[in-house]
Amino acid sequence: MRKVWLAGLGLGLALFLSGCGMVLSMFGGGGNSFISGEKVVLTGTLINWPGGTGTIYNVHSEPVEIGQTNPMTGAVQDDGSFTLTLTYPPSWNALDTLDDCGGSIQISDPTVQVTELMAQVKDQNGTPIGSAEERNTASTGPAVGNKWIMYLFAEGDVSYHGTCTQGDATTTADVSLRQGWNAVVVEITDVKTSNGFLVASGIKEYVATSESGFHWYFDAW
Repeated sequence: MRKVWLAGLGLGLALFLSGCGMVLSMFGGGGNSFISGEKVVLTGTLINWPGGTGTIYNVHSEPVEIGQTNPMTGAVQDDGSFTLTLTYPPSWNALDTLDDCGGSIQISDPTVQVTELMAQVKDQNGTPIGSAEERNTASTGPAVGNKWIMYLFAEGDVSYHGTCTQGDATTTADVSLRQGWNAVVVEITDVKTSNGFLVASGIKEYVATSESGFHWYFDAW
């Protein structure tokens, strides 16, 4: 599994590179996620939605044709509004333990398994057409202050704290997850140029204690 403190980074930065709120009440550890439990209902309206009906779904619970009984799918209406219920994830490819990044990240219980929501969207014909993400900007490039919400499911209570450097990015994490689904904010705190491309070089992860300043965006492929 991708190192979980960078778990949203692959999807999130791919989106940066390729409901609404107030202002986050907490910056940096402590507190509890504003969502919790083994069943959480997400609602919103996809900005950039091209119109027509569709389906939003968690890729970790696909495909149903190989026997998944909990696909975690929701309808997208013509105006882009949707409801997606997150439940206990199937285990066929979703759950894995946290990685310790060579010991530089402190993990309270290395045996607890986690997974993340990876939301994608199909059109009315069932063809995958893009992804969906809750973030604070429509920006298509990494920039200081860009944030997105990573929804993580944990089989039990677990925390991970410390700093991990991988490639161009150094991530500082201060996250305590409770059993069930949790909301974690991933924030770009620094950027640099690497091989001619602007990349996120500083990243911070912390528990989101209130939903604020974020919108759901549809990113077409």
